[in-house]
Amino acid sequence: MKKQQETYLTKRFWIGFFFFLFINLTLAFPFFFSISPFGKYYGIEEDFLAPDLLVMNGRGERISLSSLNADFYFFYFGYLDCETLCPLHMGQLYQISGKIPKGEGAFVYVSLAPRRDSEDKVLKYVSGLGKDFFAIREDLEKTREISRKFKVFNEDESLDQFDHTDSIFLADKDLRVRLRYLTAHSKTEKIIEDLENLRKTYRN
Repeated sequence: MKKQQETYLTKRFWIGFFFFLFINLTLAFPFFFSISPFGKYYGIEEDFLAPDLLVMNGRGERISLSSLNADFYFFYFGYLDCETLCPLHMGQLYQISGKIPKGEGAFVYVSLAPRRDSEDKVLKYVSGLGKDFFAIREDLEKTREISRKFKVFNEDESLDQFDHTDSIFLADKDLRVRLRYLTAHSKTEKIIEDLENLRKTYRN
């Protein structure tokens, strides 16, 4: 009886151990690829064309993305009332903008909550970040269409604080999205290195 009990407890231990291991590996899977040394880039590679959308500059003028003639385009989806990740990662984009030549990058904030993010609020926000920052604020249907293109998902904006896909997207000069950063783990200096590697592909 004692031996059977020990065998039972041993089995339970190993079942619990492997279950714990599986859960932790699942959670760490995206993080591993975001820092993996085996890829060419620090970010996760993507390959799709961003739509040539109209963006607002800090003066409220609407212009097409392609007319900005930037070498790089960064996209971040969020909402102004966010109290957690959004301000941190827009702050990260602000840091990146200060480390590259002016006009080389275009930084685009895409509002996921157009009913709450009024045009005045959005304009005030991007104008405070600098001339290289732009905003996309569309009606709800158009916002969902853009989100689907980038595979961004979010909860209903009627919630006070709602969850959404938290990634920074990096597109090249042709508006082809090349990289995505799981921003909870991304490092600014590594993103800058990715920009340099992308520059090399432009020269070839």
